[in-house]
Amino acid sequence: MCDCQAGQFWDGQRCIDQHTFNGTCPGQYACSSNLLCFLGHCICPGNMIWNNTSPADCECPVGTTWNSVSNLCS
Repeated sequence: MCDCQAGQFWDGQRCIDQHTFNGTCPGQYACSSNLLCFLGHCICPGNMIWNNTSPADCECPVGTTWNSVSNLCS
């Protein structure tokens, strides 16, 4: 294994960029920013929505904020 720079992960052969929304992922470490790896794809957690202006970030719908206790936007 190798230590990769921030925003990258070791794929078994080399350091590659973390994946953005809907990118494939072998584990949580492969997804960028606040995305989660679920069933092999990087998705938004809880009821967050994908920020179309940045494929690496999810955000709460307008008028809500992230609640770290419930892990939902409310």
